[in-house]
Amino acid sequence: MCGGVDSSKDFTIDGLNSYGKKKKKKRRHSRTIFTSYQLDELEKAFKEAHYPDVYAREMLSLKTDLPEDRIQFITNDN
Repeated sequence: MCGGVDSSKDFTIDGLNSYGKKKKKKRRHSRTIFTSYQLDELEKAFKEAHYPDVYAREMLSLKTDLPEDRIQFITNDN
């Protein structure tokens, strides 16, 4: 590399990459704030099944007025 620009680098200026194309911004999910009722229902469901099937998630979604994709159970088994 003798005084040339390293083309493997991706320099950015105002959201444009080195080829003048706009960079895609990563979407971030907004954090869900649960009511105490929703938390109670989620905890009850978790006690029944740690990995609920689609039907159980759908029923819980209707019961808690939460989108089904926000109903997921994650354990902290460290």
